[in-house]
Amino acid sequence: MVILPESNTEFKFIKMDEGLMGAQWKWGEPMVKVYGIIEMKQNRMTNVIDHVTSVFVKQVSEFSFNEENVGKDVRYYLYQNK
Repeated sequence: MVILPESNTEFKFIKMDEGLMGAQWKWGEPMVKVYGIIEMKQNRMTNVIDHVTSVFVKQVSEFSFNEENVGKDVRYYLYQNK
């Protein structure tokens, strides 16, 4: 998972939990919940939003990540299950 903030938006990661979906439409599927704070700055105002994003996990046989494709001036988070 990669999180790329907009230029005036910052995501502050708090924690990540791993579990299974409890809703009937995707019952028992693996997922992670990402907890954080989104700060959106415009002029002299800052909007702070507590945020939780649920992400379904899909295992793949091969995964490559190339920092050159992201850009050096962007912060990112990469999560990989142990």
